[in-house]
Amino acid sequence: MVKILTFGINSPILKAVYVLFFLILIYSFLSLLIYKDFGITFDEKTEYRSAEQLKEYFSKKTSFKNTIGSVYEMEPKLQRHSPVLSPYYRFYISVLSALNPSGSYTRYHLLNMLTTGIVFINAIYWLVFKSTGKILYSVLAVLFTISLPRIFGDLAANPKDIPFAAFYLLALCFIYFYSSKKMNFTDILILGLVFGMVQSLRTVGFSIYIIFIIYRLFLAFSTQPDKKTRLILSEIKQLVLPLFLIFITASFYMVITWPYMGVNYFMNLKELFVNAASFADWDNDMLFMGKLITRETRPWYYLFVWLGITLPLYVLIPAFLSPFIKNSSIDIKNLKFLLTISITLTFLMYLVSRPNVYNAARHFLFIYPVFALLAFITIIELITFSVKKSLKFLVIAAILGSVLYTSYQLISLHPYQYIYFNELVFGFKGAYKNYETDYWGAAYKRAVEWVNEKSTIEGGTAYTIFSCENSTAVEFYKNSNIKRANSIKKSDYYLCSAERFEGSLDKIGDLEYVVERQSVPLVYVVKIKK
Repeated sequence: MVKILTFGINSPILKAVYVLFFLILIYSFLSLLIYKDFGITFDEKTEYRSAEQLKEYFSKKTSFKNTIGSVYEMEPKLQRHSPVLSPYYRFYISVLSALNPSGSYTRYHLLNMLTTGIVFINAIYWLVFKSTGKILYSVLAVLFTISLPRIFGDLAANPKDIPFAAFYLLALCFIYFYSSKKMNFTDILILGLVFGMVQSLRTVGFSIYIIFIIYRLFLAFSTQPDKKTRLILSEIKQLVLPLFLIFITASFYMVITWPYMGVNYFMNLKELFVNAASFADWDNDMLFMGKLITRETRPWYYLFVWLGITLPLYVLIPAFLSPFIKNSSIDIKNLKFLLTISITLTFLMYLVSRPNVYNAARHFLFIYPVFALLAFITIIELITFSVKKSLKFLVIAAILGSVLYTSYQLISLHPYQYIYFNELVFGFKGAYKNYETDYWGAAYKRAVEWVNEKSTIEGGTAYTIFSCENSTAVEFYKNSNIKRANSIKKSDYYLCSAERFEGSLDKIGDLEYVVERQSVPLVYVVKIKK
């Protein structure tokens, strides 16, 4: 076991804390530099509006007017997002709303980057530090994982999938720390709160209990492999009460932070699981491998293909080799098992339940950091334990080559890193018109800014804009000289994403500007013919 839990002026743990603090400062400074680059995405308006309603719900006493009465005042399509009726957990976002009284989307983006980013950093850092005892490896693991394009590109403007990914990883971190010792009341309380957050953010978060049980049994087998049957019974007996108390604590957390669960816990818990598998509210076509598919025709390998083309090769290849590399320390072996169980269980649940997955693999973003950590630990094994000195240079060179390629993609796609594709499909350019690309619509920000700039250059010319989608971005980013039209005929400029545009540009007007990355169009700005 790596001896790290000793305190003192020169203790490893204290040095690790100092380095972590410095790392968080650097990340915070970077966030302050770039948070304004990220545009508003499609779902943000609904999420923040609902979070503000939840904040208001908690600030008033219970009455017909403040609960059921307020629902009748909403549009029918918005009623399911009201605090009492919403099956979507938004307490986390309502906390951000309290820190952002103006409701500024730009401020939300900064808060999203800081909160989820710091949770990610802590979870990654301590997982690697406990398993290796090396500060350098912990820092490199943070850089290795948080710079995943599909994670980094979603940090600012994805308040749905990224928080779950961050807290899911944090839950794995706590499992790794607490499973090797007898739990006391404080441990149970902490695990209950963390598990409560995870299972609230996404129903798949309930799988954390299965991971916890399997990992505890694995540790028991590892210490006494010759007493398996007796150990199973003994470990299960020891787990029953703590696990029950953790679940009660987690459920209590759900009830007090989620009105929908508070009004009818057992029935609505059942509905959560039913909805997680079907999600009947979304039923649109998806572009996959050059063809349009529906949720009924979506192949079983949909998720696996998306992971294969959107995870960097420096993550995919080491993660695939991980089961074959076994010459490592006990702590690293334990962490690898924990991460592997998380990935395996996720895949099994996907194959069995066949959930309604869309927008690439964004519903499974939580597994991306787990893959990255598994790959990083495997790379450490390859270099430190398994590879001969003559081959270490080749291993490091290959990894650095892939890292440099992905770093170039991070920079060239900024601030739309969520459209990253790896070399297997020849990058974003190769994926265009074969797979869903810009499903968030963040590029509308730059399109509106271009019209603003044109108006300013011309001395304040008044223009009207109509967009085929993401009207929230138009309304938020336009300057005072720009008005939003409610139809193409009444507008001067038409904005539409290249992925969703239908028809001929020539029939609408003149193409004056294109928001693009790597020579691939994201949003067209068309001057309407009068």
